[in-house]
Order: sequence, then C-alpha cells, then structure tokens
Amino acid sequence: MRDRLYPYLHVCNAGPAPSIATWLRPSYPAVPSSSRVMHPVLQIDEILVDILSTVDRASLRSLGLACKTFYEPAMNALWYRIHSLVPLLACLPEDAVERDEHGSVDWNSCIPRALTSTDWARFEAHAWRVREYIVVIGYRYYPSLFDLSHAMSLAIIAHFGDRPMLPNLLKFENEHIGLCTKDAQLLLKPPVAVRVARLDSKSGDDTTGALIANLLIIRDLDGIEELSVGAHEAMSSELFLLAGMPRLTYLSIVINDSWVTPDWMSQFSTLPAGSFSALRTLKYSSTALDTGIGAGRGDIEQFLTTLDTFLAKATSCMPFSCLMVKFHRAKWHSQYEDKLHMLCSCIAMHCPTLESLVITTDKGKPSARAVLPLCNIRGLHTLKLARILPSDLTPDAIRTMGAAWPHLRELHLGTKHPDPGITATVTMLHALLDALPALAVLGLPVRAHNALGHSAPEQLAAATRPIVPHAALRLLDLGRVYVPDFGIEQFAAALVRLAPAAEVRSSWLHARSSQAEYHVKQERNARVLAQRVSELARERQL
Repeated sequence: MRDRLYPYLHVCNAGPAPSIATWLRPSYPAVPSSSRVMHPVLQIDEILVDILSTVDRASLRSLGLACKTFYEPAMNALWYRIHSLVPLLACLPEDAVERDEHGSVDWNSCIPRALTSTDWARFEAHAWRVREYIVVIGYRYYPSLFDLSHAMSLAIIAHFGDRPMLPNLLKFENEHIGLCTKDAQLLLKPPVAVRVARLDSKSGDDTTGALIANLLIIRDLDGIEELSVGAHEAMSSELFLLAGMPRLTYLSIVINDSWVTPDWMSQFSTLPAGSFSALRTLKYSSTALDTGIGAGRGDIEQFLTTLDTFLAKATSCMPFSCLMVKFHRAKWHSQYEDKLHMLCSCIAMHCPTLESLVITTDKGKPSARAVLPLCNIRGLHTLKLARILPSDLTPDAIRTMGAAWPHLRELHLGTKHPDPGITATVTMLHALLDALPALAVLGLPVRAHNALGHSAPEQLAAATRPIVPHAALRLLDLGRVYVPDFGIEQFAAALVRLAPAAEVRSSWLHARSSQAEYHVKQERNARVLAQRVSELARERQL
C-alpha cells in the first residue's frame, strides 16, 4: 500500500536495467567540507542536510515512509536532482499512461485517456522539490527516453500551459541538445528562476538549429548567472544571442571537436560596450585537440590563433576579471614549452588587468621561462597553473614573480610528474613565501611516492632548519602527499614553523586495487600529518 502511495520510491528500487534507478543518482548536495570548518556549530537543518547527503536511496525511502518528521527532508533529498521526467511521469495513475512489462513509463508512452487535474496531483506534489535537471552523457544511446510522444507533449502543455513544470528549478544541464530537443521548451519557462545552465552537444548530434533554439530560450530567463555552451560544430553567431543577459557573470565556451574560424569573431565589433556588463569569469576550452598531425581535428596552432583573436575582440565588450583556459589531449612533445610561452604571452598582452587566471593542460613539464610572461599582469590576486609545475622554478624566477605580484593571495602549482621530495619542497616553500608576502593559499602537490618514500631521516632533517614564520598563509594544499612514517613528525614541525596559522590539506585519488594497500598507507599518513600539524599549531599558540 505504501509503495502505491509513493510510486517514485517504489520504482527507484525496482525493475531490470534500464530502470529508473539508473536515471536517478544519490545527488543531494553535501555541505562542503570548507563550510564545516568555517562553521563548526551547525544549525539543526544544516546537520540534517549533511546527514541526508550521505544516505543511500533505499535508506531515504525507508526513512520517508517510516517517520513523518523526516518525510519532507527525505523527499527533498530524493528528488533534488533528476535526469529525465520519467520518475515524475511514474507518479501518474496506472491507468493514465501505458507502461512496459516492468511497469515503467518512458517518454514514448501513449495516453489512453484524458488526464485530469487529479491525475497530475502527485506529479506536482514532487515536481516542486526538483532543483537540478541534468541530462547525462550515458543516455544518448536511448533516445526514446528523451523524445516525448506527441500525445505526452500535448498532455503536459494542456495541463501546465505557461506555468513551469519544475517551478523551483535552479540548474539545467543538457549534454545532448541535438537529441533532447523538447527539454528546454517544456522546463525553462518564466518565472522559473534557473541560475545555472549548460548546453552541450556531441559528435553526430544535429546541433545547428538546436543550439540556437536553446540559447533563445535561455536568453529570456532573467536569472541566469552561469552558462556553459559546448558545440560539436563551429560556433558562429550563436554566441551573440547571449548579449544583454543582465545577470550573466560566468560564461564557458567549449569546442568539442572542430575549431571556429576567426572570421565570425569580427562580429564582436558590432556589439555595444555593455553587452556583457555583468560578466566576471570567462572560460575558454577545448576537449579534443589533435592527438597527431594530420588527424583532421583541432591542433594547438589553431587553438592559439583562435584564442588570440577571441581575446583581442572580446575584451572590449566582456569586462571579465577571471580567465580560465583549458585544453586536453594535446600532443606537443618538444614544442610544449614554446607553445605554453606563446599562450602566456597572448594572455598577458590582451588581458593586462586580470585578477584571476587559471590554466589547465595535461601534457608536458615546462621550465619557468614558459610562464614568466604572466608577470606582465601586475594585478593578479589568484593564479592556478593546474598540472603545471615548472621544473626549474629557481630563486631568481621566484623573485621575479614576487616583484610582479606583490598582492598575490592564492597560488596553485600542479604536476603529473614526481617532485624532488620533502627537502626540495620545503625549500621551494621558503622561497615562494618569502617572495610573496600576501600569499594566503598555496597549493604545492607532493607526489614523489618513491623518492619521498625512501628519503632518509637525515634528508628530512634539512627541512627543519630555522625559518621565518609566514603568518599570512592560511591554507596549504599538498595534493597526494606521502610522507614515510619516520618523517611525519619532522615534516609537520617544519610546516608549523613555516606557516603557524595554516591548515594543511591533502586531496586524495585512490589507485587501482593492485595498489590499494600501498595507497591506504599514503592516505593514512597524509591524515596523520594534517592532524599532527593541527596539534603542533595549537601547542604553539598555547
């Protein structure tokens, strides 16, 4: 009887694949760890959200059915994110929609009779709980899940009219706008207050008209603050449909396979100066640079040419202060350092007033020369070179950075290659903190598993030499740090003397099962290191 009253809870745990359980994931947003650190005394509702974020769906179902007190919070957690309208359609009466042999409803279901307001009651009772609607990549191979039958579309339009189906929707993501053509039309109706939207297309999708149609719908929503646009085909005038959006503060442009030609960018000159008046963050990226010469796809030369032209034209009407550049699968080999130098020079030339810069790639190990052109951007407050750690970040190079960025508050350096070890890491910490007095957040991953793991105690002792404390540093991220058992105490002591007020973090990635035991020890030692740093810092304060 209870399953009959709450069909969504029933279908979440029933039926062979593909079942609704595969379309819905445990997705209630967890309270960020940073929030727990900043606010150790949580309110009752915050504690409840934190608990429910870790509960599986079966337990949420039992909780909602067994206790009236937890019914509403459990239902809110269960319905927070959906990946299609299928779960909501399952709330319709059994005789209102045709079902398959498993009792499930799909988008192609026929309507055997006219639907009344009573039939939609349970649908609407849960629709208001939905905050995120995300069409994920795995469902592109099941187009029937997304293409509503004509009868179903008419039934929805007849009942909701101009009202939004999901009135409290905050986030809309559609990775296959070519397949899912009706999602935006049905869901994104004013006054729905969607703040975050993402439109993407994959190879093979018919995106020419779909992207324009979706952008036209998005443009009419006054509340959009963050927008990501990805296209398989070259973008032309589609981007200019976004001009004039009053609250758009974040814009991400992703070209998946092919590259735009510089010609269409000349249209920027036709836009008035205030076209993107609220824009503060611009992300420009590619997910498919050429993996080999002659492969017929975008390469780094095209990337640099396009980015150079884009920044030259866009900066006049886009007053962004944060720039993010991201590209993957680039086979550069020996040209990597020269190309990265060109990229940094391009950014420094066109964006001299940037306050925040993020560059992400996945290849190469450059020298300091490649990134030194960024020193021409004098107002930088945040610099993230994800997976880029200059191999020869010499004291001279560090002093040059310090002279250029006296107000730099956040610096992240990353690498996919082993570091020299604890001694060299602490030496680099000394130099960076001496040159950058305002630095409050520093990310300096330590990943030298073998070199660090076999360091002798006498080598670690060099890290404990007398130093001048850096009082401004509040957060030190060491990445996947591994410190041997005999080195924890010495390294922790060195870190506390270096930055007595800093919190030490270790972002962790679990390895394959063959290395599970080895990495469990790494994770344990990283946790012990962070705990020991905290203890020593408290003792120092006392």
